[in-house]
Amino acid sequence: MHPEVGNLPYSTSWQDLKDHMRKAGDVLFCEILQEPGTALGSKGCGLVEFATPAAAQRAISDLTGTVIQGRQIFVREDRENENSLHISSMGRRVFVGNLAYSVSWQDLKDHMRQCGEVLHCDIMREPNTAMGSKGCGIVEFASASSAKRAIQDMTDSILKGRPIFVREDREERGGSGRGERRDARFGRPERRERFGRARSRSYSGGRQRWQPVGGGRNRDGGGNRRVFVGNLAYSVTWQELKDHMRHAGDVLFCEILKEPGTTLGSKGCAIVEYRTAAEARRAIRSMTDTELRGRQMWVREDREEI
Repeated sequence: MHPEVGNLPYSTSWQDLKDHMRKAGDVLFCEILQEPGTALGSKGCGLVEFATPAAAQRAISDLTGTVIQGRQIFVREDRENENSLHISSMGRRVFVGNLAYSVSWQDLKDHMRQCGEVLHCDIMREPNTAMGSKGCGIVEFASASSAKRAIQDMTDSILKGRPIFVREDREERGGSGRGERRDARFGRPERRERFGRARSRSYSGGRQRWQPVGGGRNRDGGGNRRVFVGNLAYSVTWQELKDHMRHAGDVLFCEILKEPGTTLGSKGCAIVEYRTAAEARRAIRSMTDTELRGRQMWVREDREEI
């Protein structure tokens, strides 16, 4: 018997699930059911195979209601056939952004229920931050019509004092045929080119360019010269941010990450590259919680692969 485990956070890996389910007995196999093209690639459920039927029964009786990464899971006998397990939820999932970091999955689920029955809701996690949230989430509705209604009706609705935006959770396919990936910070697709050559510059009126030197890492291995700046007012320009961040050192380039189709075209975050890694570390220490246009920003090392 292979128990099915449901209500998993989308960020749960097979190893996380296996470690948790070992409380009931020896686990032979563990799999997170996949949803290709979604933010974290997971359906929010998994299958576990135990070494003995007794361990499987123990998992069903003892582990239902236990918590993985802040969510109560359920465990039941897997009665589904292989085909029904892989029914796609594409079209029923939406991506929700600009959430207050204090919004819980239950807050978001309650808010989104105005559009229809919510099957699953998850806040994307940012480990080692104060509230553990990326400020965005995924919501799966029981029907595609509810998801469509959420996109139409819930964008700009207010949740904990912030206007949220809602869009379909689906990989965008560009005409170039290049592979795309999800930006781990925002759960949206980004071409690798954007975070390599294209991200490595800022524009003033589309003409002046600030070119980074050495791709963000000191050639002598002295550390990362780039920082990621979050919680920016959407109206902040790259020039304003560059001037502000100069308090920590010599800024080589600065770019506000874009959100096409929004009023001000900004994601509320940016990348800044300093001349030296020491200046980048100084920015992380000294510029976090400083104010720009009335908002307290936070600064951390830019860990994005270039």
